[in-house]
Amino acid sequence: MRFNPLAPIIVLVSFIVLVLLALIADPSLISQLNGQS
Repeated sequence: MRFNPLAPIIVLVSFIVLVLLALIADPSLISQLNGQS
């Protein structure tokens, strides 16, 4: 099976979308992340 050059891009984009959806659904996550660091 050949390596698909778009695979890493698709994974990265989907990950970013999941993070954005999580932040939109729960804005308190932002303050939690800022508080931990």
